[in-house]
Amino acid sequence: MKTHVQIVAALNIAAGALYLLFGFGLFLCIAMAGGIVAFQGEHAVAGILGIIMVALCGLFAVLALPSIIAGWGLFAGKSWARPLTLVLAILHLPNIPFGTALGIYSMWALLNPEATRDLVPQTPRPAV
Repeated sequence: MKTHVQIVAALNIAAGALYLLFGFGLFLCIAMAGGIVAFQGEHAVAGILGIIMVALCGLFAVLALPSIIAGWGLFAGKSWARPLTLVLAILHLPNIPFGTALGIYSMWALLNPEATRDLVPQTPRPAV
């Protein structure tokens, strides 16, 4: 079961990286459009495009960072990563088809009792 948890971690990091990559590509496209519009003399429209660009790219960054953090936490075996990943799995479900597959696989892997046991914080036993 530990292999499935590691796969979920890698998939969450990859999904977060794809969100960041898409946000960066969107940033470049809108920046290019804003530059063309500003070159034509429509500075007000270029300003509006800049606001839209910052809002959309910020949204994608906000969506990407929790996935990357959750994946890192699962790789590190942190107990807080499991509930965070489960919440993200539910949020990924409407993103058809890849987000749905990621969400279902994440829930299947992390709701398994063996995965729960692997990610529970271990209390150290006192040395005698």
